[in-house]
Amino acid sequence: DRRLTRMELESLPERYAAFDQDGDGGLTPSELPLVVELNLQRNEPGLALLRNAPMGPMATGQDPADWFSAMDVNADGVVDLDEFLGETTDFQQLDADSDGFISRREVYQVEPGNGD
Repeated sequence: DRRLTRMELESLPERYAAFDQDGDGGLTPSELPLVVELNLQRNEPGLALLRNAPMGPMATGQDPADWFSAMDVNADGVVDLDEFLGETTDFQQLDADSDGFISRREVYQVEPGNGD
């Protein structure tokens, strides 16, 4: 919980003693274990309903404008691969002109395989 209780504070000398390899009563950087914590999270509004779902407004049943707005995280008018939550193959299918971006025009097109 990232808070130290009185009991945890009182146990610190014992815990640190286990790391004091040379027994000098102090800790050097080489005596401390290397801990690396990486926490990545994308918490943009509207993206949760797109996660782990078929990509594309037709597949999700969403209005294309809502789908596009949710995907266009930086609101620059296009969805690039960094913003896209689906697979690269889904992105390439929606990027009809293969310019590396999904535009509003491409979103409003009928998706391949729908007979149009």
